[in-house]
Amino acid sequence: MHIPDGTLSIEGIQAYCDLYEQKIVDFGGLDIQLLGIGRTGHIGFNEPGAVSDSRTRLVTLNDITREDAKDDFGGKEKVPTQAITMGVQTITQAKEVILMALSSRKAEIIKKALEGEVSADIPATFLQRLSNVEYILDSEAASLLSK
Repeated sequence: MHIPDGTLSIEGIQAYCDLYEQKIVDFGGLDIQLLGIGRTGHIGFNEPGAVSDSRTRLVTLNDITREDAKDDFGGKEKVPTQAITMGVQTITQAKEVILMALSSRKAEIIKKALEGEVSADIPATFLQRLSNVEYILDSEAASLLSK
């Protein structure tokens, strides 16, 4: 299991991201990519506007994402405004992708992600193009799906 290091100095981030991508190649690619989904439709921290060919990089977190994380950080003011994330292309090249969502809070975005038009406005929609993706949803998260 390898996740990006969020404790780097700003000067070292681009070199780190390049090395992270190279390590994935050196290991023969990602076997499994386990994802959650944010209420913005982000996967990883690929917030709305992320493009399908993006790679590991520094991103600015959406205000909704920061609001949702406030309890984990002891208040919104302590939530970072930026994060390192694998890009959409990095994620979607995994041999298997699993997206998990639980609770009614995720129902609206799950409907958009699985049944909406593929768009950078909801990066999770890029997963619709994959044949190797599995969605694990509880009944509340799946409650608005028509299929």
